[in-house]
Amino acid sequence: MKSFNRYKRVLLYSAILAVLIIFSSTAAEALTSIDHYNKGNEDFRAGRFKKAVESYDKSLDIESENDQVWYNLGLALHELKKYDEALECFDQAIDINPAFTKAWFSRGFTLYTMGEYDKAIADYTQALKLDPGFSGAYTNRGLAYYETGNPKKALRDYSEAIFLNPRNVAAYTNRGQVYMEEFKDKVRGCKDFKEACKLGDCFNYNSARKARQCKE
Repeated sequence: MKSFNRYKRVLLYSAILAVLIIFSSTAAEALTSIDHYNKGNEDFRAGRFKKAVESYDKSLDIESENDQVWYNLGLALHELKKYDEALECFDQAIDINPAFTKAWFSRGFTLYTMGEYDKAIADYTQALKLDPGFSGAYTNRGLAYYETGNPKKALRDYSEAIFLNPRNVAAYTNRGQVYMEEFKDKVRGCKDFKEACKLGDCFNYNSARKARQCKE
């Protein structure tokens, strides 16, 4: 793939922690596991990813079959750029709960980060089978398709992402970039860049205006 110097692409990462909903419990051990888990979430939100990993590990030492803890541990390890370990955690979460959509999505994100684009596509596709309305999964799968030399499939996914969520700024940004760079369609490209700018991301629109490719 050729490199792009002028326009950026945007990858969505849903680092949304899984939160346990506790109705009642009388087991001291389960409460201890939950305490460690909640402490890990607190550290994650504060950006203390190493401490979050320590807390999630302690939680899993007590209760090892909790898909949500494995998932959050994977998120924390990804933030620490320990991608292989993050993948192992997402694997565990998916083995325990094959219907865990965000685990498939986040594993796809980590695989994309590692340059494993075909595997990322497979995971995003599985996430979409579980949740066909997942706009962010279409956006990220579009990026992975683009990296594998399939701009038409990328364009299709970005369009579906926008259909599902008209405020998906990343999808507008990325679709505009494909129109501009791959199809030389300045009209559609500028239209998407301008729409992204209305939603708060003006980088590509301003770059295109500076290069006199988009009008005011």
